[in-house]
Amino acid sequence: MTLKPGIRDFAWMASGALVLLALTSMVLHFHTEHDPVEQIAFKATRIDLVDRMRVALASSSEAEKSAC
Repeated sequence: MTLKPGIRDFAWMASGALVLLALTSMVLHFHTEHDPVEQIAFKATRIDLVDRMRVALASSSEAEKSAC
C-alpha cells in the first residue's frame, strides 16, 4: 500500500516552504548587529546595579539584625 502525494499536497508543501522562507528573510532583514562597546557598557551598567542591590540588601539585613 503506497500513498501517492497529489497536486494538493505539493501545493501545501510549497506554501509552507514559502511562509518559512518569508519568515526567515524577515528575521534576517530586521536583525541588527549591536555595537560591541555598547554591549559592554550595558553589561557594566547591569553589574553596577546588581552590586548596589546586594549592598542595599546586606545593609538592610544588618539594620534589621541590630534593631532587635
